[in-house]
Amino acid sequence: MRKFLKILLNNALAVVELLLIFRIAFRVLQANPAAGVVNFIYHWSDYVLAPVNYIFPNIPFGGSTIDVVAISGMVFYAVIFGIVLKALKLLFVVD
Repeated sequence: MRKFLKILLNNALAVVELLLIFRIAFRVLQANPAAGVVNFIYHWSDYVLAPVNYIFPNIPFGGSTIDVVAISGMVFYAVIFGIVLKALKLLFVVD
């Protein structure tokens, strides 16, 4: 059971991190938010970033934006998933 949960959590973290990496790249490269893929990434990453949305401001850099919110979200979710995995390790002693 522990291995299944670990795989599930690792895959969920990978999806969240990939979503945020695309968001960061799109913001830096000034992707058109009206494009379907970009709109999809922005829409779903807004939900993911809700817990850390107003902690840090984004940094304008030339004509683009460094998405500090998404970077802090990546760190936040990596820490949360790490804590959950450690808790699972404590709960399920047997592999």
